[in-house]
Amino acid sequence: MEYLEVDKLEKIHNRNIDISSYVVDEEHVLITGEFKERNLITVYERSGEPIEPNIFHHMQIQLLIKNAELKIVDIHVKIPGAPHDEICR
Repeated sequence: MEYLEVDKLEKIHNRNIDISSYVVDEEHVLITGEFKERNLITVYERSGEPIEPNIFHHMQIQLLIKNAELKIVDIHVKIPGAPHDEICR
């Protein structure tokens, strides 16, 4: 297959992971991560019910790291969005 120029194609789905680091104080760094997955077109359940374009997975994590030991001293997680909220939360 040849390399395809994607800017000429219709994007239907994307999945993004963003990881950032922040100085909290002289002893700690905060590492944050966010995962988002979205449909960019209407898709259909097996039942035939349409699902409009939206974010269907959205997860966040924060890790507080003690610099001297490279040790996780605290953690916080959130799931702001999941396809089956009653199961995934």
